[in-house]
Amino acid sequence: MSHFPRAPRRIVTGVLAALLACSVVSTGGAQTCPTCVPLDDPSGPPHAGFPLGLYPGSSNTPPAAHLTLALDAASQVVPRNSAGAPDPAGWIGWISIGMSNTNQEWSQFERNEDIRAGRNPRLITVDCAVSGKSADVIQNPADPYWTVVNDRILAAGLTNNQVQVLWLKEADGTVPDTSFPNHALTLKAHLRTIVQHLKDTFPNLQLCYLSTRIYGGYSSAPARWEPLSYETGFGVRWMIEEQIGGDPALNADPALGVVEAPVLLWGPYLWANGATPRASDGLTWLVTDYEGDHIHPALSGEWKVANLMTSFLLSDPTCAPWRDAPAGIVIDYRDATHDAFVDDATPATNYGTFPYLNWANPLVRTYARFNVGSLPGTVVHAKLSLKVPAGSGFVRGEVAGVSNTSWLETTITSATAPPIDGPTYGVIPPASTGSAVSLDVTSAVQAAIAAGGATAKISFAFRNRLGNQDNTQVSSKESADPPRLLLSLTTGTASTEEQILRPELTLEAIGHPWNGGGTVQLSLARAASEVRLEVFDPLGRQLRTLGFGEAPAGTLPLSWDGHDARGVAVPRGLYLIRATAIDGLGQTIGSGSIKVVAGS
Repeated sequence: MSHFPRAPRRIVTGVLAALLACSVVSTGGAQTCPTCVPLDDPSGPPHAGFPLGLYPGSSNTPPAAHLTLALDAASQVVPRNSAGAPDPAGWIGWISIGMSNTNQEWSQFERNEDIRAGRNPRLITVDCAVSGKSADVIQNPADPYWTVVNDRILAAGLTNNQVQVLWLKEADGTVPDTSFPNHALTLKAHLRTIVQHLKDTFPNLQLCYLSTRIYGGYSSAPARWEPLSYETGFGVRWMIEEQIGGDPALNADPALGVVEAPVLLWGPYLWANGATPRASDGLTWLVTDYEGDHIHPALSGEWKVANLMTSFLLSDPTCAPWRDAPAGIVIDYRDATHDAFVDDATPATNYGTFPYLNWANPLVRTYARFNVGSLPGTVVHAKLSLKVPAGSGFVRGEVAGVSNTSWLETTITSATAPPIDGPTYGVIPPASTGSAVSLDVTSAVQAAIAAGGATAKISFAFRNRLGNQDNTQVSSKESADPPRLLLSLTTGTASTEEQILRPELTLEAIGHPWNGGGTVQLSLARAASEVRLEVFDPLGRQLRTLGFGEAPAGTLPLSWDGHDARGVAVPRGLYLIRATAIDGLGQTIGSGSIKVVAGS
């Protein structure tokens, strides 16, 4: 009897599983909420007396001081080594935290973002959301969820010290009191505990972008998903407002004392009132955007969120300092050229054309082969990325090397499969339906290239060490989500990269705040051909750029007369000053920023 998976099924646990079980009988009839207007439409009427807008003052942009704080935090998002120190050869970890919807939506975004042209190759994305792990569950720091998070980060080749950016999307799975504002206040309290724990867990975490649930009105679950889903947005907004208002328990500004939380900001706002286009961008949520439970997004729903995430990443000023590729390093990727699973119970059967792969039990194992020759640079990081198809999940998969790179997916069987004779590269942690999972295989790819040169190939085997797990699946190359090697490549010598990326300058305010004149002291570790100073107002708009010509190693006073590019004196406020040092080849030596009070 064959041991490959039976019909896929969703893995859910605890209270959320009970809610999903109740919701499966939903007829999909929309529960309208005529008084619900998306929060990002400040012109709408207040909801139960509470004004709209994502931020205080019925605004969709952060207050000036908070945006300045966020821009300063964004400037600290730099490649770091495993100990957390800035390092030109280090990495920036960007992870998701949340429940099943978060997992499915982030996974689609991660697969898209990983191969987006121009993105920062030193940015490593990791899906750390898990089905069933709602806010009321993970607000407990002892919950096993946090072990899964740590395991996934470690598998991706990162440490907690390198995680610097995070997307948090949560809701409460158990809602004893669904009245408003009570349930939103409960969610806010849980989110506060979560973000404080996140800062404790990830000491270099700078930015936490928050989103709330998509429209829930097609479900007839007893938890009353509308207006419940809509109203959770107020819980997020109120927590952000508490940080903006100076709550010391959420302090993110080192100038004001102990830092207890990352800078909290809205990420993409996801809610729209069903099929009614929202005013800001025309977003709708149709019944076809959902799975049969009318709670979880179907593929079209996942893509909608993924596209909103990408739009936010490319447009938000707090993402600009860390999202794009610096000079000297590029992204390349290679999809599997051959993949198949084999089953010792059916030793003569070939499974190379199935749309999925699996290691359901010790008798079943998967093979994947990639071409890694003729790359446009030197591999400094290799991420093996897999996607779990909808309705499935898998247990831990041990990944090992296979020296044979000539096998074919159309002929391989258990009887003819090459031996798993290479080293074990690591273990991919367990995951639920829709997950994107990854493993750092840098050393394996580097060794294959060293041995094979321009025609290098590499084979991996995936095997199960835990016993029978019938629904273990990942997508194969015959699906829309093939196994993939994501490669970060340097395109120059190590010394060139070091010159480009090393943060070799610091800034310090000297004397009193600028009031129509003043000085910031720049310290350079080595000489620069040009030093450029940029001034940003509290809303993140560039006011002026000043050039200071050549600068020797050492200290240099930088002056600004308190006027913008038009010669108009700026009003008194908190401004972000960014300095950039450039070498004779036009490459960036380093950059830094500082907040100063200026104007009159």
